Amino acid sequence: MDYFQNLKEIADQLDRLGLLKQANRIDSYLVSLAQLAPALEAPPEAAQAPTPTPPPTPKAPSKAKDPRKELEKLGRTTFRQFDVLKEFYTKNLKDFHYFGDENIKVLQAALDQMYAIYRVVSRDFTQDYDHGTVEKYEAHLEHLQKEVDRSKLMKLTKAKATIDKFLLYDEFEMMMRKIERNHDEGLSELQPVVRKARSIRDSFANVIQQTSEQIAHSDLIQTQ
Repeated sequence: MDYFQNLKEIADQLDRLGLLKQANRIDSYLVSLAQLAPALEAPPEAAQAPTPTPPPTPKAPSKAKDPRKELEKLGRTTFRQFDVLKEFYTKNLKDFHYFGDENIKVLQAALDQMYAIYRVVSRDFTQDYDHGTVEKYEAHLEHLQKEVDRSKLMKLTKAKATIDKFLLYDEFEMMMRKIERNHDEGLSELQPVVRKARSIRDSFANVIQQTSEQIAHSDLIQTQ
């Protein structure tokens, strides 16, 4: 309680005791104090020393990404994509009889072998992969499946042979290029997978070439 308030209470007590003269004296003194109040007040906030701002709490340093783990994640993502593509071929190749049933069996067996090699060499890779990329590829193959189903109903002509080359051969070649990029970016373990993929690409090209010469009378492997 401050000095001004003390005096006010004393004046009130004197007033209650009937000591009006003494109470009036204190009241007069309080009036004079009130007139001088601006000089007695604490300085305004603007004049006060600014309160120091505490330094910001330093953020914990972000954990640096491991380049090797990022490469492995990329390789695992491509492996998951190839897994989906292999099932796409398992479902559809058998319906393209004009490729030759024996050729189809050889291609399917080679794809299964490539998958087995890929699974072994990537066994020590991280199990993490880009789910969004795999989901987009699945959606792409779902769209491709509609085109394949439409092609299965078409009469065997040059147009159909050209479409099938795009749907089947070109899709595998694009996957092979992805695996080659993974290898070139640092996943040397993929070397046997790359070799097998190139072998399948060449076998597939031979089948396409044979049938395109018979049906389209042109080399569809050169078709862009």
